[in-house]
Amino acid sequence: MYASLAALLIVITVLLIIISVFESRNIGFQEMKKIADNKAQEQLSITNAYISNGNVVSVLIENEGTIELKIRALYIKSQTTEFATDPSVNIPPASSKNITLTSPIPFTPGSYLVAATERGTLSKEYYILSWEKTIYNYDTENLTIGPLRLRFESFEYSLNYDNRPNTWGPWQPGWTPPLNVYISWRIRVTNVGEDRIILNNYTALSLCRVAEPKSEIVWYINTSKAGNTEELLSMETTNIFFHLSKPAGNKNSDFNAITAGNGVSTMVFLTFFGQITLPGGQTRSYGQTIPFEAVIPGG
Repeated sequence: MYASLAALLIVITVLLIIISVFESRNIGFQEMKKIADNKAQEQLSITNAYISNGNVVSVLIENEGTIELKIRALYIKSQTTEFATDPSVNIPPASSKNITLTSPIPFTPGSYLVAATERGTLSKEYYILSWEKTIYNYDTENLTIGPLRLRFESFEYSLNYDNRPNTWGPWQPGWTPPLNVYISWRIRVTNVGEDRIILNNYTALSLCRVAEPKSEIVWYINTSKAGNTEELLSMETTNIFFHLSKPAGNKNSDFNAITAGNGVSTMVFLTFFGQITLPGGQTRSYGQTIPFEAVIPGG
């Protein structure tokens, strides 16, 4: 009898051990699944790196995903990949953060930066440019190089069929806008310079058919600040909106549309005007033109 009880206790003990192992594995599996699900929601990119005296001293990282990120590593890549630093910085979803590095990263031309989250998600490689050579010596006469950088993939339009305020539709990729519909444009830019930029109401987005220089259509900036201006602080990334048919026009009625050029390659130009505020409070005139790929009206 005692032998039977002992055998039963052994069987029960073994069963409990097996159940415990399965429960532990299930908990572990659920934790791994949660991590994998969160990791799938992560997406990030380095949108700017500021250079001083041959070192990367700050990095602007954008959280393009739907979950908060914790940046745990920056790597620099040239012929090899080397760990540079652990910023340990959190970035909420759909926002950017400029990270000042406590230990500047030495770099050589041709190097790349890569950021990594604590879940192991990597950013796209960011090619490091020496902005000390390009930003602060830009040519204000030719208006081709300057401190505002455009996110080309963030070029979108919204439609208004009723010519009424507050009836704009959802934002859509901007490369095939329709004809004969009022259009508003949205672009995303970063001030990669050290100084504050104030854009005035002559800042504009222009469309011009390649073979017809006189076909230009212009949308002027829809400013949000007093005095019909738009302000961008150093390292700030923001959306700029264009939907006015004239400078400082009526935001509820002065709209514009593409009326011709169906299926014709049409160049897009962004022209920024305003002033730069220097550290001592002085200002100087600012102008910059960014040309980029053509759109095809009407698809």
